[in-house]
Amino acid sequence: MGRIPRRVVALMLAPLVVLTAVVALAWTGGDDGAALPEGRVVSFEVPPGTAAALRRGETVTDVFPEELTLTVGDWLEVVNRDDEVHRVGPVVAGGGETARVRFYEAGRFDVVCSMGHDTVRIVVRD
Repeated sequence: MGRIPRRVVALMLAPLVVLTAVVALAWTGGDDGAALPEGRVVSFEVPPGTAAALRRGETVTDVFPEELTLTVGDWLEVVNRDDEVHRVGPVVAGGGETARVRFYEAGRFDVVCSMGHDTVRIVVRD
């Protein structure tokens, strides 16, 4: 099998880069140590061993749903009890860390997820 030309790889990655940029513009957040402002916090916990189970080819689909519906002003929180980094779109939680983002804009976002689904859909309603 031959190598894939760089131009083909770039064309394949371009939609992912654009999607990530759109999602990043719609979301903002992080944990600055302050109390969370108003809005619901929707939290998901990544159990220890999740990344290792995925590498072994095990099916892990109970950590994060394929579709999640939130309301503008809600926070999405990922509590990572695993020892490896996990990601849901721009929410990146290192091993043993908690990461959260707040949704300020309505929309439908199909994002990369490292917790059992290749992609998940996050729907944010007004």
